[in-house]
Amino acid sequence: MLLDKKQRIAGYSAPEIRRLMQRIGCLNATVPFISHILGCSLRKAESVTNRLRSEGYLRVYDKIPGWFCLTSKGLALSSATLRAISRATAAKHLAELLRRIPDISGDPLHAFTVNAVIVFGSFLSEKQKLGDIDVAVHLEAKQSAEDEYRRRLDGLLARAWLEGRTPSNVVEASCWPRLEVFRDLRRGLRQLRLHELYGLQKLGGLECCVVLGDPEIVKTILPEARIKAFRALGDESEL
Repeated sequence: MLLDKKQRIAGYSAPEIRRLMQRIGCLNATVPFISHILGCSLRKAESVTNRLRSEGYLRVYDKIPGWFCLTSKGLALSSATLRAISRATAAKHLAELLRRIPDISGDPLHAFTVNAVIVFGSFLSEKQKLGDIDVAVHLEAKQSAEDEYRRRLDGLLARAWLEGRTPSNVVEASCWPRLEVFRDLRRGLRQLRLHELYGLQKLGGLECCVVLGDPEIVKTILPEARIKAFRALGDESEL
């Protein structure tokens, strides 16, 4: 999806709301979180949240009162770009992502391995010019013990601190091991929009291709999705 930078959404520029959608991602959000990201008052954030709900970008998260999550429209906006890329460039981005996975999964500091990858969105169309490439991954925890997870979390936070990076809030800090996997996967691939498989469950009948891992893993997480095997770039066949 290509973004019109002159467009206004809920009183803000489209790039500002896109950034908000990206920060929410699959983590969900509260009004205070939206206030923090937009740099506005709680009253203003509540008004923006209501407008984003009415315009179809957010919906109430039914499991926790007071929390909101992205709709398919909000997810599409989070992936929007200001300029198009060629299909060849998108294919190179995907190939580079897949090349990085063994190194990231094998890094002893990371708390997760990547055991399934799907591609969806405009990459599956016949278009030669794309807004971006949408990819979702499934992360599997390396450890079962809480103290081992905490050790890796502390190590990742220490590495980030040495690089001048810190979590911006408590939610980010608690999810830091996942976010670091995403960061290392996406590093330098600016047109790549990376999602977690569980974050796509609300999209229903999503059409996608499995590019890494067992399709049964994807079917278990996305039972309503139309899943295709991905045998080679440009050669898909429906399962």
